[in-house]
Parts: sequence; structure tokens; C-alpha cells
Amino acid sequence: MEQRVVPYLVRKTVYECVSLHTPPPGADVMLLRYLGDPATVNLVFEQLLERARVDVLVPHVLPRCLNFLKTNLARFTVEHQTMLHIEQFCLEMCTTAPAYAKSFTYVRHMVVQHMKLSGFNVPPRRATPVLEAAAITHDPAHITRVIPAASARERRHVNPREKERLSLRGDAILADLLLDRLSVCTGRPRTSDFGTSMMFSCQFKNISLRKKVSADSSTFFDCAENFNVDPFQLISKSKKEEENAACATQTNKRRRAAQLFQYKCYCSQTDLELSKRDVGMIVAAVMEPPSSDTQREARLLASKILIKMLVDTYCHSPGEEAHMVILQFLLQMMASPHTETVVHTFNLLFNISIHVHMVEHVSVLLEDNNARPPQNDEIQEDLFLLLLEILDWAKQHVVNGKVWDAALSCTLFFVCHSGNVIKARLARLTPAVICCFLKHAEKSRDFIINKKLIRMLVNLLYMPQRELDMSRLDDHYCTVDFLEELYTCTTSREAQNNLFLVLFDVAVLALRTQGQIAQDDPNVLPLLNALYRANAPLFFQRVFVYAHCNFVTAAKETLYKALTSLDEGVVDLVLGKILQMAQQHQQVDPKYEKDVVKMLASETVHERAVARLQELLSSDELQDRKNGEAWLFRIIQATVDARDDADDDVIPAGSPAADVPRVATMQRVVDRVFPPLLLSPHPAKRNVYLRLTRRLVLFILSKFQTFCDANLLPVVARVVDHHLSAVVTANECNDANLLVMFYILFDLVACYCKEAHTPCSPEGQQQQQQGQPQQQEQQQGQPQQYYEYDSVAMWFLRGKISVSVPLLNELKVAPWVHLVQHLNPIHTDVRAAATLLLAQRCKGGGDALEAVGGTVFFYNLLSDLNPRVAYYASRFLLEHFDQEKPEEYRNCLTRLVSKARETEDENLVSNPYLQVKALLGRPSGSQSTAAQGQGQQQ
Repeated sequence: MEQRVVPYLVRKTVYECVSLHTPPPGADVMLLRYLGDPATVNLVFEQLLERARVDVLVPHVLPRCLNFLKTNLARFTVEHQTMLHIEQFCLEMCTTAPAYAKSFTYVRHMVVQHMKLSGFNVPPRRATPVLEAAAITHDPAHITRVIPAASARERRHVNPREKERLSLRGDAILADLLLDRLSVCTGRPRTSDFGTSMMFSCQFKNISLRKKVSADSSTFFDCAENFNVDPFQLISKSKKEEENAACATQTNKRRRAAQLFQYKCYCSQTDLELSKRDVGMIVAAVMEPPSSDTQREARLLASKILIKMLVDTYCHSPGEEAHMVILQFLLQMMASPHTETVVHTFNLLFNISIHVHMVEHVSVLLEDNNARPPQNDEIQEDLFLLLLEILDWAKQHVVNGKVWDAALSCTLFFVCHSGNVIKARLARLTPAVICCFLKHAEKSRDFIINKKLIRMLVNLLYMPQRELDMSRLDDHYCTVDFLEELYTCTTSREAQNNLFLVLFDVAVLALRTQGQIAQDDPNVLPLLNALYRANAPLFFQRVFVYAHCNFVTAAKETLYKALTSLDEGVVDLVLGKILQMAQQHQQVDPKYEKDVVKMLASETVHERAVARLQELLSSDELQDRKNGEAWLFRIIQATVDARDDADDDVIPAGSPAADVPRVATMQRVVDRVFPPLLLSPHPAKRNVYLRLTRRLVLFILSKFQTFCDANLLPVVARVVDHHLSAVVTANECNDANLLVMFYILFDLVACYCKEAHTPCSPEGQQQQQQGQPQQQEQQQGQPQQYYEYDSVAMWFLRGKISVSVPLLNELKVAPWVHLVQHLNPIHTDVRAAATLLLAQRCKGGGDALEAVGGTVFFYNLLSDLNPRVAYYASRFLLEHFDQEKPEEYRNCLTRLVSKARETEDENLVSNPYLQVKALLGRPSGSQSTAAQGQGQQQ
């Protein structure tokens, strides 16, 4: 497509009229002016098509674009090339949004008639739209984008007032940065996905490829047939109707809400006349944590009076004097030994900012009538400065999670506006503060908040020169080691992409500092491009969990097509540096190395060393637990190696396995230290157990990759079952630990070698933009899920990942059941994936179905609020019914078809959930014992 330079005002006007939910006044008039100008009419139509492609997932954009085309296409003279682009757009979007097929056909007919009247050659009509049309609408500059480019386009179309804001929606913020850096990479590198690599893919499939093991259609299982989300919307609608019916039978009396903003404006208020004794009593009431309801009421009243006093301080003495008075008081509260008082500091700051909005005509409060009264923006700016000073103090003295939760909420209030980050204020934060949020705040464990904080952190590291600022990684709080720790823990694809870019740049800058790579080496950017296209951010995460010695060779074998034109020496240096960083991340601190070596070489247990190891593992400091984890894994690794050597027919003299007492000593140390980690009341300390399990699994799999022994895979399954069964027995309920548990299981059975692309690749972006608008899984009144493709679990549910059924059958069902029952419902994609895999594991009945409690377990899942969980449970019940009693199932289905004809509801036959609901003859939301018995009889 010919690229045209679109003026900023044209882009802005089209963006306001099409993409904004409520267009500003006068935008439609301005758009008509541009349509009436022959110099801009074609640009308006071109930009309209571009907006429709970019915001295809926004519900109101596509209908507005179609209405615009149908209304204005015949009224204005449009060039032949633009008409061809509109024809191509209709063909492309017919596949993306079939619900608007009639509108697209009507627009295409208008295009043909318009071209006939204008004397242009009419292109041949295509009976069916072709997907290839979408491929030619992207120029090479767009193809080189390795992170979704929607944010780049978004910022080119915002108005000047919005220019300082960064969107907080699901677009990756580094799109502009990567576009600038990778725009020199011409062409499209041919590369394989790391999911096809021997090192990173499902091990069972590698055996079938190398050992010529038969792999029929039942060997691998995927969810491709469930790509359409219409059944989930039907289930959500059905559950909503049942909920409304249940609520209609109940009469709940609600308390009348208190009236908001009961205070008068400051022009109508009088000054507080308080003595020093009264002020001291108010401050004491605020500083003292309440222990009874009476004290809580007194503290609330004192806080209201204090807010009035502090706002009056701004009104009487604006400027530096008010700033210092309020700062001194807030720091006094921050230094309190009581957690509630420290948390209350941020609540007060937030409330002061809210009350400042009511300041009007405050000049009457000034002693000097000639003084200029403070403006609202000036006071808000001063409050933000107070927040920065408090945060700078807190990062050195506070580690309490509740305090940092309050600090995070207050910071987001000042930094964000209408869901967007104010770029100027974000730049004034420091990476150290964001790292403290990620390290201490309990809210940062949330999937969305964690992803947004990592996005903000990476932005700060690349400000203001759009290049990585290594000076910001040298302080005590924000270090390369901490970023590597974040990289190993995050499950967000966007966060993995952003952190991988930072680690890649750290490796390249280190090589440039050492003089091994030139500053302007032309091989660096193509290598980064090839790594992103091969899904390196997803799969290299395992290298930072366990550094495989064959990592460089395996990566080069995967990328051999893309690396043919690159300098092999540069590739070896960069990949080798990444491996070195991973190895350093997993090493023990040098001050503990002597104890580790002594413990590995001794035939007796060193109690002092064991006590020190236990002290590190039970420490509240993240770095201490990390050192203890690396120390304990060294012992576990040596024990496994010694056992493998002892199983050989011939044990070489002087080998570690020849010293049996030493191996027994290491095993006793492991038994004393490793299992008790699950008994800790602190979730972060129990997390060490799961992290060690994950690293142990990767270590054993590395032996398979070295020796290609298929018998090791059941061994890995037994190791996973042994360790995760202990987690189930300990009744682990922490969300972060359960997510680690899920990904340990999923990484073992998942096959990442299906022909699919990640959302961060251009192909994945194209697939995401081609999703039907009606396929967005959201109920009316619920926020739109912009991160739908951002997790591996959702990638599996979309049919982009297969699962090895033999390996799945090797695992016990108890961990899957525990995940479905105890994982927080907000993790909808993970719970749905666990339910689907559990249903697959229980197919055919037998011990697996009996272990979960029979079909009653899946009957109970029908009442789950997650529509996917209910759908997969109902589908399993129907398949089980058909398998156990096919004749009765056919008879029931025949009656159901008759009922569907009578009610004219085809969903009764097409949707498994509605089938089970109709067969049981009861609402799925109320699970009664009689209904369960009826289902079991069926």
C-alpha cells in the first residue's frame, strides 16, 4: 500500500470522531470540512480505515466506521486508489467481523457503483473474502515490530493535551522504542520458534520425533475446537438470568448512602480557632492507633479536623512555609512504630488532595490582601512533591506490605488521570520506588498491577534518551539481579517482553564496555528481532531458573535460518553473556561458598552450616532466601548426580558416587531442610519450596536433553507428583504459590511447537486484531479484558498450545483438583485451563475419575461463576454419559432435540452447558442433592 503522510489535525479529528466514546463538540464539523477539501478527503478515508484496524476490539469503532462509509462515500469524490483500499478493507474485515457482513457487502456495492460512475476499472468481484488481503496491508516497517504496535499508533493520534500521557490499557509501551531500533532491519527473518527446540519444547514430542515413537491423533490434546467464545457468552447470560431470578424472590433493605461532599466551599467557611492544647489532642488522636470503636470514631473526627487545619495552612501561608509544616507532620506520622498510623499518612495525603479541589476564593483567608491566592494546580503539585519525599523516606525505613499498598494506591492517584499515566509525573518517580512497590506491596502480586508496574519501571529505565540508563541499575533497590528475579516470576507475556529487552541491553552494553562488540555493530538489532520472533522472552525464562550448559548451542540451532547473515562471533558473545548472567543469578553469595563446599565434601553433618542454611531460608529478606535457595539446590543437584552415577554399571574410582557415606549425608541434610519449608506460615518462604521443585524438574529434564533417555520422563512425573502432593497435603491456598504450582505442571505437559505466533509478534498482533468483536468474553457492566492473550493459560485455551496426553496421564489428579478448588476466581484463565486438563485426565473413568470423587465433582462445577469452567465441566459430563450409557444418551438427546424445536432454541443442542441443564431439568446455579443423584443415575 502506498504510504501517505497524514497531517496531524486530520489524524486527530478522525481519532476523536471514531475512537473516543464521546466525541468532543465541533469534531464532526471539522471532519466535514476535511471531507469537503479535495486535498484531504482521501486522507480522511485512509485514516478511517487505519483507525478501524487498530481499534477493531473496541465495540463502537467498527459500527461508526461502517456508518461513516455508507453515509459519505457517495457524497464526495474519492480517488481510485482509495476506493481499492476500501474494497480491500471490506474483504479483510468480512472474516474478522462476520456479524457486519451485510454492511460490508453494501459498502463494496457502493464502491463498485462509485467507480463505474467515475469511469474507473472495476476490480473483479470476489465471492468470498480471503485472508491474504490482510497481509499486504502492512509495510516492512510494521512487520519489524516485535511488540504490539497499537500504542505507537495511539500516541500519534492523541490531541496535544493527551500527549503527555501513556495509555494504561493492554498495549506494550515499548512499541515506539523497538520500532525506532528495529526499523533498520529490512525484510522478514525466517526463524523457527523456540517451542520447536529440543531444549524448550515438550519432551514427549521430542521423543516421538527422534525415537520414531508412534504419535497418533490421541497423543496430543489441544483446545482449538473451543476458539469460538459464543458458548461462554450464552453460559454467562444464563447464569445472569438465574441470579436475577434468585434476587427477585428476596427483598433486601439497603442502607441509605451518606451524602457526598457535605462540606461548604472555603469561601463560605470560617477559620478554626484552636488552642495549642486542642491541636495537641487532635494530633495525638490521629497518631494513636485505635483499639476500640469509640477510639476509631474519635480518630475519624480528629482526622477531619486535621484535614481542615492542613488545608487552611495552604490558604494562610502558601509556598515553602506550608510545605515544610505539612512535611514535618507527615514524616512524624511515618516514623510512628504503629503500622496503622503509617498507613493513615497516605490516607491523609489523599484526602487533602481531594479537599483542595473545594478551595475557592481563598484570598479572604490571607493576611496580606495583595498576595496572590494559591491555585489548585500549584497545591496539587506541592502535594505530589510531599509524596515523593515521603516515598524516598519510606524506601529506606519501611518494609511492611500494608504500608506499601497504601503508598501504591496514593501514588497511582497522583500519577494517573482517567486511566492514563501522566508522563511528566511518571518521569519524576525513581526506579527504586517502583522496585519497592514490586518487592513489598501485596497488591503488586495481582496479575494486572504487576504488569503495569513492570511497564512503568521499564519506561523509567529508558527515560529520557530512549536508551537503557545503566546508572539507574546501580543503586541498592533497582539492580540487574532484581530484574532477573522479576523475569523468572512473572507470567505476563508483556512483562516478559519488556524485562527481556532490558536484560538483552544489559548484556550488549556489558560486551560493548569490555570492547568485545563495537558500538555500531549491525548484528545486534537483527539478533534481537530474531529472538523476539522466536518467542525468546517466554522460553529464556527457564534459563534464568536453571542455566543449562547447552543453552547457546540449542538457541543457535533454533535460530539458524535467521542467523545465516549475522556474524557468528557476535551471536556467540551475546548468547554467552545471557547464559553467564543466568548462571550468576543462580549462584550463592561468595561469603557462603566455603560453607557450601564444606557441606558437599563432608561425610558428617555440619550442624552449624545446616543452621545457617535454615536461617537463610527462613529470613524475611528476599536476598537471603535467594542465597539459601541456591545453596540448597547445590546440595540437591549433587545428590541427584551421585545417585545417577551410583546406578551405572561401573563407578570410576574417585567419582562422587564412590563415596556412599557422603551421599547419605547430603540426603540427610536435604530431608532436614527441604520438606519443612512447607510448614512455614509465611507464603514467601513456602514459595521457596515450589521454586526449588521447578528448578529440580528443569535439571532432570536437562539430563534427558543430554542423553535422550525416554525413561527419564516418567521419573520427572514421579518427582513432580511427590513434591506437589506434599503441597496439596499442606493445603496451600496462597495465589502466588498456586500459580507457580500450575506452571510447573503445565510446562511439563505443554507442547509449544504448534504453528502459532505469540501476541508480541506481528502475526499474533494480526490474529488479535482479526478477532471478532462479539468474541470478547465480557458481560455487560464488566470491564473489558485487554490482557486476554497475555498469559500462557489463555494461549492454551485459544488452541495455540497442545498438551501431551501420555505425560498428562502420568501425573496424579490431586494437584489439578487442588488448583480448581482453591485458586482465586480472578485467575479465570488459569482455573479454566486447570479444569480442562483435569477433565482430559479423567476421560475414560477409572482411577482418575474416582480420585476426584466421581461425576459429582464436575456436577458441582456447573454452578461455578466462571463460564469456561462450567462449559468444560458440562462437556465432560456429556461425553462421560455418552461413553457409559450411549443408548440412554441418544434417547435423552432425541427428547432434547424435540424440546429445542418446540422452543425454537437451537442452543439447547449446540451448547453442552445448556444440554446438561435441560437434561437435569433444574437451574444450574442451585445444585441440590436430588439433582446430583439424578445426574449420577443418568
